[in-house]
Amino acid sequence: MSIGLSLVGVKTIEELKIIATDFPECVFELSYYSTPEYIGRALTLIAGRIASVHSLTPRREYFPNLGCANAWEWSQREILTDGRYAASLGAKNIVLHPGYAIEGLVWTDGEKRMEQVQNCGLEQYALPGFPKFCTKEYLSSPRYVKCFETMVENALVLTKALSEMGVNLCLENLPPRPGYLLFMPEEMKKLVQKGLKMCLDIGHMQVCAAVFDFDLTKAICSVIESGGVETMHMHSNPSRKGLYTDSHEGPALYNKDLGIIVDCAKKHNVNMISEVVDNPYDSVEVLTDLFSKSKD
Repeated sequence: MSIGLSLVGVKTIEELKIIATDFPECVFELSYYSTPEYIGRALTLIAGRIASVHSLTPRREYFPNLGCANAWEWSQREILTDGRYAASLGAKNIVLHPGYAIEGLVWTDGEKRMEQVQNCGLEQYALPGFPKFCTKEYLSSPRYVKCFETMVENALVLTKALSEMGVNLCLENLPPRPGYLLFMPEEMKKLVQKGLKMCLDIGHMQVCAAVFDFDLTKAICSVIESGGVETMHMHSNPSRKGLYTDSHEGPALYNKDLGIIVDCAKKHNVNMISEVVDNPYDSVEVLTDLFSKSKD
């Protein structure tokens, strides 16, 4: 297993050079925000240290959507393209937002994507005062159930194709928004039983724990202990009942049990990739320190 960093919060090549030099054991995840030009420059510093690729990388206009039949052909083609790219870099994992209960493809641009969420016809499942976050009833809605089943079928097809390239497809749990799929620890464990692998995003799970009222640390450890988690996204946010935000801040900033989570991930040989939007150096330092002190 490794401590790593997503390039999502690394704003300059100079910043990346400092992190790569000061933390020689750190591995990296290519971000879907990265342009071909940025990746080309970054690889001169971190070639041979790419643990994962966040699909779609380099950035395209849309995210894949495995939950929608009319988005399948494009999604499959682009994800397999990423698989070949990951294999060429020596990356073991592809991280994928698994799908949406939204017809068609989904914008990578954040503002356009939130507009899709606002207008996807699922208003009855939005929390009062929080139109970008959903009620638990959304998870049992016919549309969610159908799109989730479609997503699983398509993910199994892609898992087989990517495994033949030597790459794991790692489905990432998402923040609980109307139109999104895969929020709950129970869902992740069921997917592991079907033979699918996971990217466990602890910040997204933190929002879900606040919205759906479950114990965050127990949930995270139970998913890790299922045996299907290959990699994790490490960040935190100040979400609590009545306040929900997916702010991608330092992994220890709003997570008092981070040491317990690191212990569990280390025991199960899971990569821990910081996915913060600011102060990436500090987040790698925190994770490296916790890892060094962690129980074997």
